[in-house]
Amino acid sequence: MSALRLVAGSGASEGMARYYTMFKTMRESGHLQGSMFRNAPALVVAYDKKSNRMAALDCAIAMRNVEVMAMTMGLGTCWSGFLVGADKMRPKRINGVLGLAGDERIHGALMLGYPKYTYNVKLPRKARKVTLL
Repeated sequence: MSALRLVAGSGASEGMARYYTMFKTMRESGHLQGSMFRNAPALVVAYDKKSNRMAALDCAIAMRNVEVMAMTMGLGTCWSGFLVGADKMRPKRINGVLGLAGDERIHGALMLGYPKYTYNVKLPRKARKVTLL
C-alpha cells in the first residue's frame, strides 16, 4: 500500500492533494517503484507514547546514535521526514500499518542500507586550538 495513500483522503489539505495526484501519476507510469524509502533494505522508526513530553527529543537523540553506529558499520543512512509527517496527519492509519498502539507517535524514521557510492576525499579543516583544563 502506498504510504501517500495512507495520508491522502477527505481530510487532506489542498497541498497534499496536489502531491497525491503527482504520486498517483508517477505510480501508474512505474516511476515510483521503491522511491518512497529509496529502495532501502531497512527502516528504523523511533516512536514513543504521545503523553511523553520529551519524546521528540529522546527519539532524535536515539536516531542520531543509530546514524553514528551505522556509519561505523559501513552503512548509509537517510532521514525519512515524510513518514513522520504522514503519521502526524493520519496517526491511526500509519500506526495501524506499523503495528503501533493508538497512543504512540512516530518522531523519527531512518532508512538504512549499504551506500551505492563512497567518498574517500575528506574536506580540509583548520587545526583547532584546544586548551585542556
